[in-house]
Amino acid sequence: MILAEDPIFETLQGCYGEYNPIPNLKKLEENSDNEKVRKEILNDFLDNLYHQGSVYLVSFLTLPLLIRLAIKKNLSDLEIITLVGFIEMARSDNNVEIPTKYLADYEREIKNVTLIAHTNKDWDYSYTLISTMAITAANGQKDFADSIFYFDRKDTKFLRAVATNKEYIEDVLLQANMIDTKTRDKNQLNLF
Repeated sequence: MILAEDPIFETLQGCYGEYNPIPNLKKLEENSDNEKVRKEILNDFLDNLYHQGSVYLVSFLTLPLLIRLAIKKNLSDLEIITLVGFIEMARSDNNVEIPTKYLADYEREIKNVTLIAHTNKDWDYSYTLISTMAITAANGQKDFADSIFYFDRKDTKFLRAVATNKEYIEDVLLQANMIDTKTRDKNQLNLF
């Protein structure tokens, strides 16, 4: 399991050099109800974990911690969903590989992006597009996720329908076995 106490976080490189996400994760946990602070931290993650299709080991190790925290604190910000989608899409594009000892935890946790999206009450066009792309990418359907992301806005009747009927996408995901009917017990998530 990827834990915040892992000493590897002291040695990681992000988009602009050395980057340790743990202080920002702790700050996010303490200030999750402060939208301004939350957005600053999430934008810092966007700046340091993904850059023009490049991702780093720190990107893959941060996502499981961020996802667990988002579920624990009931956060459904677009930036979190975006990070999951973009990092997972970039994973197969000649980027750094995830070490075997972290791979199972990473792959299990990114699928929980569905739980994060499920808590959002405002599925506007952007949230619907990015959530659908991220959920699809996290479940191994990268070509389909890429197609979703590059939909022409004129041809998005499906996405508009989903945005107005969140239950529809839940039914689709249940039928595709991308989610199950159980939800994770938030009280058992211990990030730090």
